[in-house]
Formats: sequence, C-alpha cells, structure tokens
Amino acid sequence: MRGGAALRVAIAALLGGVAGCVTDVIADGAPTLICTGELVDCDGECVELDESHDHCGDCETACGEDEICHDRRCVCATGLHRCGDDCVDLDSDLQHCGQCDHACAAQQMCVEQVCVPG
Repeated sequence: MRGGAALRVAIAALLGGVAGCVTDVIADGAPTLICTGELVDCDGECVELDESHDHCGDCETACGEDEICHDRRCVCATGLHRCGDDCVDLDSDLQHCGQCDHACAAQQMCVEQVCVPG
C-alpha cells in the first residue's frame, strides 16, 4: 500500500471506530470497505450480526417475517411462540391453540388459547 493509501486506511479505521464503517477509502485505485468493531462486511454493507434481520449470525442467514434477530439467532417476535419452523400466536392460531399442535375442530375458533364454537 502506498503511503497516502496507508494514511487513508488508518484515518478510516479511526473514523470507523466512531461511525461503524467507511466506504470511501481508496487503496490501490479500488474502493475498499472497512467495517470496525462488531460490524462485518456482508456484500459491501457493514452489518451487526447480533441484530441484523437480513444477516443474523452470518451474512447468509435472514430471519423470517415473524422473527427478529437476537444474539445471532432468529427468534420469534414478542408475543409469538415457536411451533416447529413457524412463529405462531397461541392465543388465536387455529392449528396451535394454547399449545403447539393443538388444532381446533372444524367450525371452531381459537380465542385466548381456547377452542370455542365459531
């Protein structure tokens, strides 16, 4: 790395400690992304793998629609519970009423975790 490029990288590293990442550093004529701290380069974007919905735990893992990323794992959002691969609301889910795999019969609804006539 030439002297000017090395200086830009050093400055970017210092700034990145505050801002998280620097994308406008040029080393050897090519743009360089520098992610600092807990941030990781995922396809040109600095992300925090502990909390990123699209990059949870690693760059390739995206959480589902009803999930959030917590401590590098996809978990069900608040108020939902894991039943198999799905996050469900045990208060109202017809297939998981009150507990996983407890389905309400035909013509019933799930209300506050109890199957009732519908």
